[in-house]
Amino acid sequence: GTLRWSTVVLTVPRQCGKSILAQAVMMWRLCCGEAIWGEPQMCISTAQDLKIARTIWEAASVRLLRRAGDQVRVMRGAGQERIEFGEFGNRWSIVAPTATAANGLSVSMAMIDEAFAVPEDVVRSSIRPTMLARQSPQLWMVSTAGETSSRLLQDYREQAIIQMEDPEKANILIMEWSALPGRDIHDQEGWKEASPIWDGDRAAFIEEEARTSRSPEVFAAQYLNHWTRNLNAWVSTQAWQSCGTSDPIPPREVNPGTIGVEIGKDGRIYGATLAVTDDSGVTWLQAHVEESLEGMRAWLGDFCKERRGVTIIHHKTVKLGDIPGAKMQEKKAEDDFAGFYPAKMAIEEGMMRHPEDEQLTEQVLSAGTWRQGHDGYVKISAHTSPIEVPLARGMIWAVGRELDPSRRRRVVVAAA
Repeated sequence: GTLRWSTVVLTVPRQCGKSILAQAVMMWRLCCGEAIWGEPQMCISTAQDLKIARTIWEAASVRLLRRAGDQVRVMRGAGQERIEFGEFGNRWSIVAPTATAANGLSVSMAMIDEAFAVPEDVVRSSIRPTMLARQSPQLWMVSTAGETSSRLLQDYREQAIIQMEDPEKANILIMEWSALPGRDIHDQEGWKEASPIWDGDRAAFIEEEARTSRSPEVFAAQYLNHWTRNLNAWVSTQAWQSCGTSDPIPPREVNPGTIGVEIGKDGRIYGATLAVTDDSGVTWLQAHVEESLEGMRAWLGDFCKERRGVTIIHHKTVKLGDIPGAKMQEKKAEDDFAGFYPAKMAIEEGMMRHPEDEQLTEQVLSAGTWRQGHDGYVKISAHTSPIEVPLARGMIWAVGRELDPSRRRRVVVAAA
């Protein structure tokens, strides 16, 4: 007489029937739950955008009115959308994805659509606690894969996988269609693995998307159901990884280079990224992280003894003082923008080399951007990034200076 699963996690690529399933599940609970458990049913649904939640709810309301019009009442006022079924107060309402979404309610079933983009506290602090006193409450999270920083869906997904070790005690059902890790976006076997339905029309559509895609990360998330660090990544994972090397950076005799030093937005991490452009125009990177200003100052002091002549560009909040052997330069506002496209082009054109540094890679590929005005310049922003990115921001400043055309050394030709 009870439901087997208290939580259901479903992830599939785009256009695989998630909305139809959500309608069916919610309408079943709304119309049949009272007869099964002997109490009025309160069902709610939400998504990262209320327009998405409203689309599913609206389609369900039309179906219910056609099938059971004399038992159904529909309210469509903005912010008051709800379907009422029967005479005992069974209700399906849309709620906003906020920390107070379900305050004052006692919820029987909750449907979280596109859960990868819904903030964690919407479910953990608002919706989930309201389900405590209900009979067989059930939480559904339906989504396409998104960014790895999406803690809500990732946490439930990871818990479901852990529970698979002891299925008899598991309370999270996970259903997922995704391509095997490492599948190329042009590999049709990966398309099929990620598709619960497959036919010629779907194959033709995905083939065109793969051929015209400008972002492998977005395609992988949308059609392979693969998680990515940043759906709006400023550079692709493939381009960045192709620039990896185990070779050492050029010696100071070739070019002392530039170091960008930045502090994380929470003030607990300091990052230093060295950029050195060699005579062939290739820019080499090296990164270092410290947890205190004193630690960063000490590291720079030791490093600059060996690499005298290096220029250090630092944020004004990073009070480094004078570092012997280095030229100190406080970061200006234009440095944020001046290095963005040179760094991006260097990576995409294979003119950059970086070590296999996990922290540098994680920050570069997770970094969020900010555009100044509609047609303005672009920069890497700490505030739009899901993680701390001082190494990525410092890299932009250092690469911007290294690739500044006005600093290119002139070739002098001498003839006897």
